[in-house]
Amino acid sequence: MEFLKIVGICVLAAIAYGIAHDQITARICVEYFTVFHPPILGGTQSPTLLAFGWGVIATWWVGVILGIPLALVARMGSRPRLSAVELAPMIGKLLVVMAACAVVAGVAGYFFGVMPEFLDKLLAPERHRQFLADWWAHNASYASGFVGGIVLWIAAYQKRLRVARHGKTVVFQIDHLGIAVKSLSSAKAIYKKLGLSVSPEETVEQEQVRLVMVPVGESRLELLEATSENSTIAKFIAKRGEGLHHVCMKVPDLPAAVERLKKDGVRLVSEEIKVGAGGHQYVFVHPSSTGGVLLELVQS
Repeated sequence: MEFLKIVGICVLAAIAYGIAHDQITARICVEYFTVFHPPILGGTQSPTLLAFGWGVIATWWVGVILGIPLALVARMGSRPRLSAVELAPMIGKLLVVMAACAVVAGVAGYFFGVMPEFLDKLLAPERHRQFLADWWAHNASYASGFVGGIVLWIAAYQKRLRVARHGKTVVFQIDHLGIAVKSLSSAKAIYKKLGLSVSPEETVEQEQVRLVMVPVGESRLELLEATSENSTIAKFIAKRGEGLHHVCMKVPDLPAAVERLKKDGVRLVSEEIKVGAGGHQYVFVHPSSTGGVLLELVQS
């Protein structure tokens, strides 16, 4: 799944870049798309539609070509794997470099480019400079994208080597302790009296709870109040009373951790990775596999 996420991010990044890039170049010289390319979308002359069309057609395959090797470099082998989330900033930096190269090349093409003979008669002379600006900008984007993609593969591999030698910057840590309470307003009052900050209340509909976070050092307390009699928290309080409900541990690669646990036969409350408070991804490990403690794993 993480392999496909990496490829998908690369494809989406390539398409987004292509559309944004072409929205500009189509307005500089629409003939670059109407004369230099075959007609699309019913032969439209609209710069906006042409940019959307060619922004997808001319880039999705670049994302695939660059994304598959990147996913292989990031995920294959026994070394610590990189997730799509960890690779996203690196991909973003590559897009910035590509955009800068396109701007520089476009300006250079406008002032110093020479029109090839086979294209000279296709455009009016007064449109040559604009066409050359587009042509150079597009070529620069492709060139910097492919070269940058290779650099990205190498950087990802080197990052895995560093992690293997020194460990991840973000290691396994206790993220928070979940405490089941009958009244959220009453429970959080004691922590405010101690001078601790309390986050705004947040409702997680799928878990039928309302919660707040209380930062304590590098960890947090999560106060949980049921919003329904059928919620897990309500049933927990009915059976055991208020108190510690679960321990949450932050892991550097949640999908990989889940796969390892499933492979080793560890029982999970749900094998589906869900999105909870603050947009964090999480799963619960059943108490029968953890010595009676409900363990939550959350993506760091």
